[in-house]
Amino acid sequence: MEQTVEHYRTFAELWRTADPESRVRVERAPPRPKICRGGGPVDSGAGAPTRVPLSAVAEFERPIGSGARTLHELSSLTTRSWGISMASIKARLALSLCASALSAVGCGPTDSSPGGSEAVPAAENRLVDLLKANQPVFGLISGEKTAESAMVIGRNLEVDYVFYSLEDGPFDIPTMEMYVGAMAEVAGAADSPSVMLRVPPIRDDREAALEHVRAGLEAGARAIAFPHVESVQDVELAIRAIGDRLWPMNPNGDVLNVVMIEDRGAVASVREIVSTPGVSVVFPGPGDLLTAYDGDEVAVEDAIQAILAACLEFDVPCMMTGDSDDLADRLEQGFSFFVLTDTGALATGWAVSGRTR
Repeated sequence: MEQTVEHYRTFAELWRTADPESRVRVERAPPRPKICRGGGPVDSGAGAPTRVPLSAVAEFERPIGSGARTLHELSSLTTRSWGISMASIKARLALSLCASALSAVGCGPTDSSPGGSEAVPAAENRLVDLLKANQPVFGLISGEKTAESAMVIGRNLEVDYVFYSLEDGPFDIPTMEMYVGAMAEVAGAADSPSVMLRVPPIRDDREAALEHVRAGLEAGARAIAFPHVESVQDVELAIRAIGDRLWPMNPNGDVLNVVMIEDRGAVASVREIVSTPGVSVVFPGPGDLLTAYDGDEVAVEDAIQAILAACLEFDVPCMMTGDSDDLADRLEQGFSFFVLTDTGALATGWAVSGRTR
């Protein structure tokens, strides 16, 4: 497994550091009907599920030192050594960058002009779909940032998303890409949990915040959590950082922003913050609020309820931590988006909310 993780890291680093001219060389492959769909195991029409090899879609190449190494070579090595399809790990990159090659294997539309192709739409975000359907959303904290942890979560069909925090410490996107890939490997691209990435606070460095969001979205995050939002100006930056992909600012958007209110000043300005057009979800952070209110649990709960009241007033989903003991109460209060620490609470949430798939 350590070797598997290292090759995921190598793969992510190769892609991240490649310049646009050397990243991609697309080669059309012979048609292989009915076996695309993002590299996951699907029916090839011959009985047993079949994975699409990366070489059947495209070859990515960049120079390394005095020689050259292709991602196809990495894929072949990974498949031979551990039976893991690299295509499933980087399917979204192949889909977005190689639409014309995908059409050659029956995986996407092309226009009729020579060499022309239509861009492949962004994949749907299950979190957006659930919010549109007024369904509660349940996620788990990522746990250790390892392939093993990712695979355990990826196998659980009740997990809507993973809360992946890079608020503190190195902003390690390659490890997150490995984690996302490991979940997709066991769950399949369509069923893999979405990733909510918590980035460092905007107040630390406003320009760096834009770069953090860009890198997170490129790595596959479908929600960005902004901790310690303190003002309307912070919210406006959180909106601008995501751009046209932001839901509900764009009704067809596929990315959420999550505004975390964790400071006394933000609680005092909660109505102005929550009512800013473009806020997707609001999250009162209980841990940091406890620090802000000097350990006064009654004051923290009052602050949480004030934030919830603003969310209900302006029809913005409100997020909360939860466990098996308090989920029913939090749902009744009006919270609809949860981050949990264990699978027992996850099962409780589905049961008490009447959640359907």
